[in-house]
Amino acid sequence: MSECVTCGKSFHCAMADGETGQACWCTTLPVIPTSALADAGGDGSACFCPDCLQTIAREAGLLPP
Repeated sequence: MSECVTCGKSFHCAMADGETGQACWCTTLPVIPTSALADAGGDGSACFCPDCLQTIAREAGLLPP
């Protein structure tokens, strides 16, 4: 299990949890600019949970409100 860098919630990340050959749920979202991820507290070494990553994508204008 992974832990969200924003809210601390545990969630499943196929890539971080070592499931080779399986795409992670996050690959279904639009590509989010690194700057938006950094502004949300990401440093490239950890993941965001589905709720937080969708919020970041919405705030970046990549998903409908």
